[in-house]
Amino acid sequence: TEPIVAVIGVGYVGTHLVEAFASHYNVVSFDLSAKRLLEFASQLDGLPIEFTTDAPDISQASYFLISVPTLLNADKTINTTYLRSAIATVEKYAKSGSTVVIESSVAVGMTRSRVGPLMHSRKLLVGMSPKRVDPGRIEPAFAYIPKVISGLHQASIDSISALYGRVFANLLPVSSPEVAEMTKLYENC
Repeated sequence: TEPIVAVIGVGYVGTHLVEAFASHYNVVSFDLSAKRLLEFASQLDGLPIEFTTDAPDISQASYFLISVPTLLNADKTINTTYLRSAIATVEKYAKSGSTVVIESSVAVGMTRSRVGPLMHSRKLLVGMSPKRVDPGRIEPAFAYIPKVISGLHQASIDSISALYGRVFANLLPVSSPEVAEMTKLYENC
């Protein structure tokens, strides 16, 4: 059967993910803001997307792409409130064997420390693929921007490659989530 992809967080980056993945898969688009989902849904009529603010609806998915904001606190530390909430939601509803991919910008080591424990306790596959959206840039199209992918082990990378390979033209597997996280930090500097 075709996998179902849940995108957790449908802000600027999440909308790009939903649109790209819905061209190839059924997608559950989850966000806490009903207003945001309603605005976005009107733009994507006709694609296989379920828009929801009801967390249990994501339980039908086997892939979970977390694309929530990671903001800076006043003291320049990362505010992980949204990320921790998204991870807790996925932990509650993901079935054993599912794949979780962090798309949010995070500090080096955060994928392993925040999501890695789920790999063992819930038997989930875990990886990091930093968002690659360039505001205002039209070319190349989102699907043609090289996409860095990583996993906590080979089975995670294989699962992410299989999913992302239908969506993105050029996958760049790297050796670890920390390398993927660092590429995002380097690209932003």
